[in-house]
Amino acid sequence: MLVGPAVALIHYLNEMCQSTETAVNDAFCRTLTRESLAIP
Repeated sequence: MLVGPAVALIHYLNEMCQSTETAVNDAFCRTLTRESLAIP
């Protein structure tokens, strides 16, 4: 199971989301956050 790499990837994407605030990114990041919360 690739939990470690998946979490690292999500964390990286979250960092990208914080640094680039755009409308498209905002929607993407909200979805990403919902998905990451679903991962135990």
